[in-house]
Amino acid sequence: MNVLPYGDAAILVEPDEPESVLALAETLREQPGVQEVVPAACTLLVRAAASHSPCAYGTMRSRPPCPSLCCCSIRAA
Repeated sequence: MNVLPYGDAAILVEPDEPESVLALAETLREQPGVQEVVPAACTLLVRAAASHSPCAYGTMRSRPPCPSLCCCSIRAA
C-alpha cells in the first residue's frame, strides 16, 4: 500500500488490492480526525479535519502522514 501526500491537508492511499477500496473507505470514515474520504476506482483521498491534523496541514510534504490521521487504521484494515 502506498500513502502519498496530497496537498497540505490530505493523503492519497493506493491499496495493494483495488477491490479493498470501499471497505477501507468505510473504516477510515469512522476514524477521529478524518473529515472526508473520497473513494475512486483504485485509490482513496483522505482529508483531515483541521482540529485533528496538526501534522497534516502544512507539513505533509516534508514528512510522512501522521498516524493519528489514518496510517494505523490503514495498516489494520
